[in-house]
Amino acid sequence: MKKYVEATWQEVADREHYYLINSFQQSATQIIQCNGEDVGRITIRKLANRVIIDGIHILESFQGQGIGRSVISQVIEAANGDDMPVELVLLKVNPAKKLYDDLGFRLDKEDMYRYYMSTAGSQKRVCLGE
Repeated sequence: MKKYVEATWQEVADREHYYLINSFQQSATQIIQCNGEDVGRITIRKLANRVIIDGIHILESFQGQGIGRSVISQVIEAANGDDMPVELVLLKVNPAKKLYDDLGFRLDKEDMYRYYMSTAGSQKRVCLGE
């Protein structure tokens, strides 16, 4: 995320603010493994009426291999089973937006730096193995 944060905010104080409000949440974070190797992490909060992906990070050497797609698909499938939407916030400079579009997320709103996306009202339901 560092390169996306630096591309979004030039001022150190702005970057520090971003990191402060997006601090690591150990209790809601799971390690992502591939073939027994730690390759990333995902932070998820399940609320009464929605699931929020607070962050997903895949090590750069493992990006582009479908790992993030698979993990996010599992989150969507579980939320679909509970009839809940999945929400996330994405920095505009992050190229993962296409992945989220492909997985059925829709743009709910945006500001100068972020996209706010969800599967709410999405007609596309993602199934594992697609």
